[in-house]
Amino acid sequence: MNKELQLCGEANYETVALIAKAVSGMYHLTALPAVDIDMVELAVVEIGNNAVEHAYEERAGHQLWAGFKCNDNRVTITISDCGSSMPKEIVEELQQRDIPELDPDDPSTWNTSGRGFGIINQVMDEVLYYQEDGKNHFRMIKHVTP
Repeated sequence: MNKELQLCGEANYETVALIAKAVSGMYHLTALPAVDIDMVELAVVEIGNNAVEHAYEERAGHQLWAGFKCNDNRVTITISDCGSSMPKEIVEELQQRDIPELDPDDPSTWNTSGRGFGIINQVMDEVLYYQEDGKNHFRMIKHVTP
């Protein structure tokens, strides 16, 4: 069964939250366990928030696009923007990033910033960043195991 959804809205944190909820709703139509759905929703929030914060530097008046496709064996989510692109070296470093360890005795490890790509890399099976048609695209794939 193939399903597809395309969304577009102003690039802000509220729109990212709406996109994540829409993706979560579509994900409920797949064979994925509920815990995976929540984690994929979190990955969408992390990528969307990064676009708002870094690609657009939180400036109003820009667009954010999201595409969701699923079939019987995989779900593909693409978040796109027209903001500043990331250098190849940074993309390669982010694709290798793990979630930083928390040390209960060291408050400097408690930062909420800097964990997004570690979460995305752990949650998703494939993550690809590319530029095409004047846009930056983050494509995330989650394999569905029946």
